[in-house]
Amino acid sequence: MFKNVLLIGFGGFCGTIARYFLKIFISNQVESNFPYGILVINIVGSFILGFLTEWWSNTDNSFFLSISPVFIIGFCGGFTTFSTYSYDNVMLWQEGAYWHFFLNSFGSLFGGMIAVLVGMYVGRQL
Repeated sequence: MFKNVLLIGFGGFCGTIARYFLKIFISNQVESNFPYGILVINIVGSFILGFLTEWWSNTDNSFFLSISPVFIIGFCGGFTTFSTYSYDNVMLWQEGAYWHFFLNSFGSLFGGMIAVLVGMYVGRQL
């Protein structure tokens, strides 16, 4: 069990580092007070989660099944950013950026759900 905890923690570490670098990359590409990086990260992370859960649920390969918590719980948990999403929304609201607030709120919510469905569809096709 301790080995699984360490592996999930390692996945979380990798997801967090990936989130950090992707957010920096997107922020350097787009100058805006809108949190495009977090929006993209939440949608991409939702796609990865949907894809992996569907793809690995259709396999009998014990290796994939044994490492799935590392990616699903660890990596995706560290990569996606609901707490940051919530903080960004509060800041947007407080700044009076209501359009950005609604775009980020509904874009992350519905974009994330659509990305999970697309990821599941792609995972079924393989």
